[in-house]
Amino acid sequence: GDDPLYGDSITYACIEGYRVESYNVTSLAEVEVACDAECGLATPTCLPVQCPAVTVANSVVVTYSWEASTDGHTRALGSSSAQMLFEDSVTFRCDAGFIAAAPGESGIAACVDELTMTCNSSAVLAGGEATCVAMACNVSDLAFVGSASVLIVALGSDTTVTCEDGYRAVPLDEDFATCTAPDAYTARCAGCTFTSTHKCAPVQCNTTGL
Repeated sequence: GDDPLYGDSITYACIEGYRVESYNVTSLAEVEVACDAECGLATPTCLPVQCPAVTVANSVVVTYSWEASTDGHTRALGSSSAQMLFEDSVTFRCDAGFIAAAPGESGIAACVDELTMTCNSSAVLAGGEATCVAMACNVSDLAFVGSASVLIVALGSDTTVTCEDGYRAVPLDEDFATCTAPDAYTARCAGCTFTSTHKCAPVQCNTTGL
């Protein structure tokens, strides 16, 4: 038949994301076993690779795709940390006043308070570089602003913005300005966006007497 004879060997290969008798991604993904004199043929176990432990400061774990375990070689789950195996997924929610951001980014544009990490077949955490950063506002998001004392404004802080040439500060319900209107107004960062009683609007020429 097709069964191996004494001395014959069979190669067992683990599927993607698994290693022979190990959680370590650097371990073998396949192994050769031989039929021994006692008719024995070892059956190796394929184990999922383990990703590095991750902790996201200023966050709390809200969902995960597996049952937490106390086995230090497999899974572990803390209030803001996780140790995952292949295909495991954990979602962290940033604390109040914080938002999720990729490295080098402010996170203001998306303004979301959750980030999800998944352990891939190479034992790398997809999304693992994201962090929870302090919420802030970007003055560049305000229309027709020429300058400001600072570009990124912390949550709850005020900033004075100056309208660009040809624009003046007017109440929110007005669409045009006169040249006697002030050229600046105060805005407060109330989340990822500003709140203010004024905005920059184009000046309107007076045609009276023409």
